[in-house]
Amino acid sequence: MTEPFDSGVTQANTHVDIVIGSPEVQMDGIHADGSVVPVTRGDEFVLKD
Repeated sequence: MTEPFDSGVTQANTHVDIVIGSPEVQMDGIHADGSVVPVTRGDEFVLKD
């Protein structure tokens, strides 16, 4: 039997689910260097690769 890690599944110590419940909510991510990147604006995801 193949272990999940052998098939490309990653393991993380933290898992976060985000539920956005309003078009008024704006969410930003913060990189380790402190720079801010928009994730959502209005009711749309705007995060780019």
